[in-house]
Amino acid sequence: AVNHERQKIDGLTDALTGIANRRLFDHRLREEISHWARHDRPLSCILADIDRFKEINDRHGHGVGDQVLRDVAASLARNLRFGDVLARYGGEEFCLLLPATTAAVAAAIAERMRQGVAELAFGDDRWHVTVSVGLACLEGHFRPAAEDVGAWLVEQADTALYRAKQSGRNKVIVSISA
Repeated sequence: AVNHERQKIDGLTDALTGIANRRLFDHRLREEISHWARHDRPLSCILADIDRFKEINDRHGHGVGDQVLRDVAASLARNLRFGDVLARYGGEEFCLLLPATTAAVAAAIAERMRQGVAELAFGDDRWHVTVSVGLACLEGHFRPAAEDVGAWLVEQADTALYRAKQSGRNKVIVSISA
């Protein structure tokens, strides 16, 4: 029974960072979309991507890149509340679900996360990393026309993240579509 539980937890956790993996995120996204539809409470989604991560791996090696991923995950987790979900979405990208959180509150949380990551220092020469952040929110009487609302929400956050990257990195952009 203990081994079965351990396997179940391992199947939902990113081995490198110790946070949720994409499978758990997708499961919780479906749950939270269901809550949003039934209770009409806001739901925010944040995508955060480490800026120029390939350069970190190329310059400092993959071991240092792994440490950056672990430290960034820990920094992002410091701003979470009970019920929030932080997951490694892929590579150097993290996704957060903030149930019952308006866009304004989520933007403040995202900005604290961005600043927290920027304060991390690595190596003997204390170099820094930054993250670009995209945010989307379902709130008010807004109902997207999309068939898969969860996928739509993540796509809106991803579009905002892309705009953050294109406009100079190390910033939070809130989706104007949500």
